[in-house]
Amino acid sequence: MKRIAIIGMSGNSLFYEKQNNIFINVHKEVGGKGYNQAIACIRNGIKVSYLSAVGNDKTGIELEDFMKKEGIDTFFKIKDNPTLEAKIYVDEDGSNVVTYNNEISATLSRLDVISFEEEIKRSDAILLQYEYPKEVIKEAIKLAKKHKKIIMINPAPMIYNDFDLIKDANIITPNEEEAYKLFLNGSGDFNLLLEKEKASGIKCIINTLGAKGICALKDGNVKYYEPIEVSAIDTTGAGDTFNGVFIANILKGLSFDEAIERGIVGSGLSVTKKYVMDAIVRDAEIEDYINKKRTHIM
Repeated sequence: MKRIAIIGMSGNSLFYEKQNNIFINVHKEVGGKGYNQAIACIRNGIKVSYLSAVGNDKTGIELEDFMKKEGIDTFFKIKDNPTLEAKIYVDEDGSNVVTYNNEISATLSRLDVISFEEEIKRSDAILLQYEYPKEVIKEAIKLAKKHKKIIMINPAPMIYNDFDLIKDANIITPNEEEAYKLFLNGSGDFNLLLEKEKASGIKCIINTLGAKGICALKDGNVKYYEPIEVSAIDTTGAGDTFNGVFIANILKGLSFDEAIERGIVGSGLSVTKKYVMDAIVRDAEIEDYINKKRTHIM
């Protein structure tokens, strides 16, 4: 079975829903961008080695226990700072805003990444985000290049507008806002954005456009992919689900188009459920949706 190495932040996710114009805390679960992506990968048929930092606290234990039950190989580094806590505010239309203070939370160091080298070496790809310090991201990219692994970067949250962090990636997956920040200093015409992306030298850029679907640039060719029709309840984690489902299917040998299709279905189905952990779909659910759609068309 194929394997991916993921380095990501882990913590408690506190969900707040808007009721009578006031946000009320309604739910708590494990999560984090890299954490969610790792869950999406394991649920879609590939092995996962996951590196993260947690505090010496109950939350850190819960986070690792949940991953182990999912079948993920965990490499949690215990730090003096507490485990991350994120607050997620979900509006009536299902859109969300995520806030957290990573300056006071447990974080990884460059040495932690070096200790993870054997897992990178035995994996087929590495998936990174911008949740940790630059030195962590750069060291991970350096080791992935050393061992000739596929490098996929989800440049989120967009706290580093630094082209050097993505120039060696095989695949990057910015959302529309992140793409504009990376290539057009924040705003501009979408066609100009695509021209800038073509000129960047990055072979595969997958622009995730939310309800507008996907615009992918691969080997200089642009292709649009339509979203599936769903009634969104909670969009939290939809991008993470897409990233995990997409790279899992690439590693399993599916074509680029098939992997995009399954990623779109996975992220689309995820927004029909509240919160994140229960919404991250398994491969069988995606297969069932695609088969029913094909049957309906026939």
